Amino acid sequence: MFCRKCGTKNDEKMNFCGSCGEPLKVGDTSSLKQPDVKPKQKTSAILKIGLGVLIIVIILLIIFLSENEQITTTTESSQQQSAAQSKILTTEEIAQLGRAVTVYIKGNFVEKNLIFSDKSEKWIGSGVIIEKAENKYIILTNEHVTGFINMLKSDSLPHISKYEIAITMPDGKTCLAEKILINESFKDYALLIVDGSVGNYQTIPLSDAIPPQGAKVFAMGHPEGLSYSFTSGVLSAVRSHGKYGEVIQTDAPINSGNSGGPLLDERGRLIGINTFKYKDEEENTESLNFATSSREILNGFNAKKMVEIPTNPEELTRLFKESKE
Repeated sequence: MFCRKCGTKNDEKMNFCGSCGEPLKVGDTSSLKQPDVKPKQKTSAILKIGLGVLIIVIILLIIFLSENEQITTTTESSQQQSAAQSKILTTEEIAQLGRAVTVYIKGNFVEKNLIFSDKSEKWIGSGVIIEKAENKYIILTNEHVTGFINMLKSDSLPHISKYEIAITMPDGKTCLAEKILINESFKDYALLIVDGSVGNYQTIPLSDAIPPQGAKVFAMGHPEGLSYSFTSGVLSAVRSHGKYGEVIQTDAPINSGNSGGPLLDERGRLIGINTFKYKDEEENTESLNFATSSREILNGFNAKKMVEIPTNPEELTRLFKESKE
């Protein structure tokens, strides 16, 4: 058999030319050729590109599912929070809540008298922690618990040598009010600002909703110095009072020392602060107790009706002097 390439004669049994190596049997050449690696390289590249796209799709799918899960979780959390706010609490749960946000307030001012001995006045009250902002706790109480009105209405021109609002927090720690804000129209509510580093405490916001007549209500405070006394009753009526604005009438017993403490409904919402009880001259009245409503207070806040009064005795004396001139 002659080689088609070089013409060398080869044995019939040989598959390749002994001289140049050219295949001699045409029918077997396809199986004897070296494999072409280029198609495989192209296929490998395509597979790599496809695999990369698949990985990207999987990553995007994971991100989508993760975000969707977060949205679902947030929605469920919001729904749970709404459900918690609408949940009717047990009396024990409301008492626990009231205790966690109520503070004990002791006020004291000394009026210097050049002729007689100095006059000292002390009083007690309650307050409720409504917010923590910029590392300060904001405590809501009655304006008369600050003692400012009593000093302002003094017949003489008071010369204050000491003025102090001491606050006992729910865990027993004490601090002084750094700032005091009252309503400029002398509505009976005020804010006390204390340092947030005193401890960690629960807060409760003012509710913009008042329950209907007949709803259960609960009062927490320190009547006659009896710390954290808890009473209950019903909402008797919501009334408009010339001096106090909107007030909530209840039959939940309150006494001196309850002033400024929270009035809660059965959902644990802060609907007002206990302010006064009505007495006639013969003291024959019963169960006529009143709280400044949360709506009245919120309206004052929104209208920016709060003004700061000085806590420094000298500045306070100067303020009284200017107001009486």
